[in-house]
Amino acid sequence: MTDSTTARTHGSSSEIRIRALSAYLAIAAGLVTFASLEFMLVEIQREFSMSADTTVVVAQVASGASLLAVFLAGAFADRFGARRTMVAAAPGARPRRRRSEGSP
Repeated sequence: MTDSTTARTHGSSSEIRIRALSAYLAIAAGLVTFASLEFMLVEIQREFSMSADTTVVVAQVASGASLLAVFLAGAFADRFGARRTMVAAAPGARPRRRRSEGSP
């Protein structure tokens, strides 16, 4: 496959890098969420008197939700662009508007 064929099929190399970064960040967020849940799961199990089977179901639901988030992020990136999707997904990273001196 030549470079021009690859560019037509998959996009430019910078677009491919952005998509790969988007996927990496979405997967990392899912893993952090799952690790946080695993950390809290012992206390949740104790507090709600859950059985071991119920605890496994809770952990599986969390990992399934993470996969759903990754697929949604990919669909949004295809529809609206990877950069817009990443900015929308990270509300703390948005630039804040500065107030002008005359406004309250």
